[in-house]
Parts: sequence; C-alpha cells; structure tokens
Amino acid sequence: MLFLYSDVFIDFLHEHGQPFDKVGALALAQSCADASTAEAFVERICAPLLAPLSRALGDDLTAVCVLRP
Repeated sequence: MLFLYSDVFIDFLHEHGQPFDKVGALALAQSCADASTAEAFVERICAPLLAPLSRALGDDLTAVCVLRP
C-alpha cells in the first residue's frame, strides 16, 4: 500500500486542541489498513478528520491510496 496525503493530516487539530502529528496519522492509517479497496481506505481514513468539522477546512485535503494486488 502507498498512501500519500497533504499536510492537513499533520496539521489537523482534534476537537480538544491537540495537534494531529505524524504518530497520530500513522496510528489512523494502521487502523484503516484492513480496508479491501483503496477507495475504502481513503474513505475510512478521512472520516475522522471530516466528521467533527463545523466549518470548511482551512487547508486543502488530498489523500491518494494505491493498493498492490
């Protein structure tokens, strides 16, 4: 699996104001790694980032996943 993402994953602030750093991004990716398709992986990994939003993201969100069969 290859997962590419924009810096919004690293800069994202949880609703408690804690930075979503590289360790948090890796833990989230590992929790979604059992997705059966690349599309399902991207949907699952983006869901926690987008669910608590009450307004638009302050930065662009790009997420690309490539799965090798």
